[in-house]
Amino acid sequence: MKFSQWFKRVAVLIGFLVLAVVMSGCVAGQSIGLRHVAGSVPEFTSGKTVSVETKDSRDFIVAGKKPPSYLGRLRGGYGNTWGVKNAGDVALAAQFRNDLVAEFRSQGLETVDSGDRRMSVDIRDWNFDAYLNGRIWYDIDIAVADASGKVLAKAKVKDEQVIRGSAMMGPTGAFKREVPLIYSGIIKEILSNREIQKALK
Repeated sequence: MKFSQWFKRVAVLIGFLVLAVVMSGCVAGQSIGLRHVAGSVPEFTSGKTVSVETKDSRDFIVAGKKPPSYLGRLRGGYGNTWGVKNAGDVALAAQFRNDLVAEFRSQGLETVDSGDRRMSVDIRDWNFDAYLNGRIWYDIDIAVADASGKVLAKAKVKDEQVIRGSAMMGPTGAFKREVPLIYSGIIKEILSNREIQKALK
């Protein structure tokens, strides 16, 4: 075997080994910091006080199989899976509530424990699964009721999106970049919904 052929084979082998190490090792113990910048939703006015309630109804959360901060999973080079949590181990439902309250306050709305309007957010599904490329999917129900409990508006935010990683770094970088953007987009979609805005007035 010529030296050039031997060198090429060794280089290819090293490349595969590096890729396997990257994809199997870099995903362990991962977290993604969800975030939303308050004040980025189109302005609306309301003289009502608002209370916000959030609930995580994902089957695996209700069954206690995953922690409330669970966001999804990454796969290593051999298909082994690693759970990914919200940064700081903040529960997904708490993250939604905190950011919705912050957005309301940025709009000048007073948020209280029991208000003129009650917004409820039910996380029916939220998950992702990534190897080299991956997908994220979510299903969230929103309702606004008055102080008597009469439902004034309902909405649903549901979608599935593909996130593409890279051959050398796997999906980690892409998911850390894209998932917070998707999350913030959900907050914006909830509060930009015309029926929800109308019910809050």
